[in-house]
Amino acid sequence: MKNKFETSDFWTAATLMALGEEFIGICHSNGSRAVFIFKDSPSLKGNIENYRQRKLLIEPQNLFIQTKLLKNRLYEKN
Repeated sequence: MKNKFETSDFWTAATLMALGEEFIGICHSNGSRAVFIFKDSPSLKGNIENYRQRKLLIEPQNLFIQTKLLKNRLYEKN
C-alpha cells in the first residue's frame, strides 16, 4: 500500500492516534511482532518530527484512552 506510515513502536502509535492521525490497522509480522499502520499525510510527518524532538503536548486522558483502544486492537482475535 502506498502513502502509509508504519511503526512497531506502541507509544508512537498511541500518540499518533491521540493526535487524530488516521489509523489503518495492525499487521502481525514475524510471529509476535506488530506493525501499526497509519495513512501518510503532511500532519503525520509533522507530528512524528515533533514526537521525536519531544515538542508535543497531548491531553493525558486522551492518550490513556487511545492506549487502551490500541491494546484492545492489538490483542483482539481475528
